[in-house]
Parts: sequence; C-alpha cells; structure tokens
Amino acid sequence: MKSKFKLVIGGIAGVVLLGGAVGVGAISNSGDKTGKAVSAQQELISKEEAKNIASKETKGTVENIELDEEDGRMEYDVDLHNEKDDDIDVEINAVNGKVLKVDYDRDDRDDDNDSEASADVKITKEQAIKIAQKEQKGTITEIELDDGHYEVEIHDGNKETEMKIDGNTGKVLEKDTETDDD
Repeated sequence: MKSKFKLVIGGIAGVVLLGGAVGVGAISNSGDKTGKAVSAQQELISKEEAKNIASKETKGTVENIELDEEDGRMEYDVDLHNEKDDDIDVEINAVNGKVLKVDYDRDDRDDDNDSEASADVKITKEQAIKIAQKEQKGTITEIELDDGHYEVEIHDGNKETEMKIDGNTGKVLEKDTETDDD
C-alpha cells in the first residue's frame, strides 16, 4: 500500500514539476504583442534615417512618420508632400532601410486629361480598355488612371465589374463583379 501511495505522490509531483517547467518556458519565450519572440527582434533604423530615405526617394517634405508591423515585418510609413501638390506615401523596411512601396495621390489633376499622369505608365488608356474588354464583356462606363493603375468599370446587363489594371504591365490586379438583384 505504501509503494502505491509513493508511486501516486511521485506521479503527481512529476506532473507538477513538468507543468511548471512548461510554464516557465512559455513565459521566457513570450514575445511582444505580435507573438514573435523578443530575441528574434532585429535592430531598427531610426525615424530620422527613414525620413532621409523617403525624402531622397521622392524629393518631398516629410509630414508624418509611423512605425507599423505589416505582413510580419516592421515598416516605416512616411507621408510626404511635394511642390507638385502630390501627397506621397513611402513604405520603408524598418530593419534594412529598403524602400518597399511609393504611392502618389494625384487627386488635384483633371481625370479627363491624363497626359501628365500617363507619362508614369507604359499602357495607354486605349490599351487598358482592350485589356478590360478581353477580361470582361460589357460596356465600359468609367476609366481612370490613379497611382499608376487604371480603374475600370464595366456594365453588362445587371452585372457591374470593377477592375484594376497595372499601368505598366497591363496585368489585371483586381476584379470584382456584383450583380443587381432588383
């Protein structure tokens, strides 16, 4: 009877010790709020370095800078403004300083006169129309060049399709079709 009692007490003690060890391991490996281990964090470039990189990339004046996590990596999101009245968003890898993305917001330009904006793309409006019509039947009701891509609306009966076409490659980036249920 004493050996069974010792065996049960020994088993309980083992479970308690094992549970404690697992708990200590979990606490020591806990990381930041993203769940990544703290030890895996890398040294980040400074905000000042990110501002300099963005300013050189776009020749704009920095208005705001934020550090965010995007797709599992740390990035600086830098908002700038230039003398052409463009609002520019530059995304920079916060570890190595590489420019990941540059977006220009050109809302002040006339949508009917794409000559200035089209200098930034290789695909003409007419080519974008052909690409859209090849992808989807219907009547094109709207086409607009915005931030290096064409936004196209096509109507076919009770279906409306919105498409985004890359202004340099002609690749369809997004396609969304909705049906009117009237």
